[in-house]
Amino acid sequence: PTLVDGDVVVMLKDLEAAWTNRDTSTLVLRTLPNGDWKRSAEWVIANAPYIHVDAMDLIVRSGIRHLIIDAPTVDRLEDQGVLASHHRFWQWPYEPRLDCTITELVYVPSSIPDGRYLVLFNVAPLHSDAAPSRPMLVSSE
Repeated sequence: PTLVDGDVVVMLKDLEAAWTNRDTSTLVLRTLPNGDWKRSAEWVIANAPYIHVDAMDLIVRSGIRHLIIDAPTVDRLEDQGVLASHHRFWQWPYEPRLDCTITELVYVPSSIPDGRYLVLFNVAPLHSDAAPSRPMLVSSE
């Protein structure tokens, strides 16, 4: 991510530089630096990374239906409820993409190489706009 006015932001240029194979419906986004400290980070206090709306537009244009990210949210923690990147991802309220998901607060260890994986979504059977899940990456080789 790029440091912008004290915020850690995944910018369009960052995503374009790191994301080489866009032939997929699921994107796992691991921000740097990536360390075991993410498992117990106090994100309410810390400046958590988030996705700039231009980068989110690229994610949507690329056909991503399932976004998995290690940040606590795709939006700035203090955004007065705007939720711009969430709205862009789901194309809300004009053309809602109801078959799409965002999974936040995952941890993908650095020992797992970048590449193509199968993703198994383990979702709790709750009827809500948010539900706990535990995605698993399975090597596609």
